[in-house]
Amino acid sequence: MKCLVIDAGLAGIAGDMLIAALVDLTGNEEPLHDTAKAISKLESCKSLSFSISDSEDSFFPAKKLNINIEESGIDGQKGLLEAASLVMDDIGISPAAGKKAEAIFEDLLYAEKRLHRSGFNRHEIASADTLFDVIGSMVLLDSAGFFEGKIHAITPVTGAGDINVRGRKIPGPAPAVLEIFARKKIPFSAKNVDMEFTTPTGAAILANVASAISPIYPSMVPEATGYGTGTRKNNGNPSNVLRVVMGETTAAVSDSIVILETNVDDIPGEIVGYTVEKLFAEGASDVFVTGALGKKNRPVNIISVITNRQNHVKLTETLMRETGTLGVRIYEVPRLVAERTREQIKIRINDRQYTVSLKRSTIGGRLIALKPEYDDLKSIALETGMPLRDVAGIAGIEIAKHSAKNS
Repeated sequence: MKCLVIDAGLAGIAGDMLIAALVDLTGNEEPLHDTAKAISKLESCKSLSFSISDSEDSFFPAKKLNINIEESGIDGQKGLLEAASLVMDDIGISPAAGKKAEAIFEDLLYAEKRLHRSGFNRHEIASADTLFDVIGSMVLLDSAGFFEGKIHAITPVTGAGDINVRGRKIPGPAPAVLEIFARKKIPFSAKNVDMEFTTPTGAAILANVASAISPIYPSMVPEATGYGTGTRKNNGNPSNVLRVVMGETTAAVSDSIVILETNVDDIPGEIVGYTVEKLFAEGASDVFVTGALGKKNRPVNIISVITNRQNHVKLTETLMRETGTLGVRIYEVPRLVAERTREQIKIRINDRQYTVSLKRSTIGGRLIALKPEYDDLKSIALETGMPLRDVAGIAGIEIAKHSAKNS
């Protein structure tokens, strides 16, 4: 499986650093030109141009993003979201990349709201620069196929220097960075260096694209590296770069999940069933209900939800709102998972051909399982009127032929 490591442990992460590092890694900056052109069409942006050059102030041979913008500024939260939507529609961004970008903007706006700001500093979040950093990063990751693999992040570092917030200097980390990390439960560390390392935009990007964050690299075979510096002054820090590493994972993939859990003993079974359906509809990976004895030997239902770091806050709120529970236990659990890919086969039933998706699971290149998609078999059974087990049997024969042919 393709793997990308975003090494934010050297000097944190910023949007411009990630763009420069990805261009250095892939040698492809073409998707950025469409993004810049689309942003330039906005009423608030008179012009936007950029170039990628070799950095002159980095210890590593790195790339640097140079960007020139003339803009009047984007008006508030609604204006930012509308501008982002216009740009993404213009460039025809993929659903996967678009969903990530929307989540990043949501986190940035959440941080602003948490900090009790009534407006937006036009030179910070609500700006063409932010649009370019976020959407540009997503199209680069998408065009390189990284959303189809695994993105791993090294625990980001923040600086300890003074940060200018609305004309006032406060000690780092930036408040917005802490709000985003708190919302998504992102671990971080700090370096006693007088400069800002991780920016709010960088924090939001990392929180939404990384499926795992740890202080060490995953097991992988590296294939290429890229280095990117930003526009921040390095204050004499020789390692002010973001490093990205592309490669292939070599065995079971290290991953983590979030488990939500609560006990309910005073709601009807219909409410429990509806809550399970609602949690699945909102993106839960799995939901299950376990019967148990609670306080005073009363029967209780333990509702357990498996999700990821990105969705756990929303699902926690849904769980509390639908059941009325007063508290939800939250666990982040490490796990090893097989590498998973999808493929398709054709099966013939009653002189008609149907497409069935297969989920292939491997560890270190060795096949562990090849399983048909249940929803595809169910659709065929409903359409033909055949028992599901008969459809599954026919599919099983075709899967065995497919596996023997491709082994």
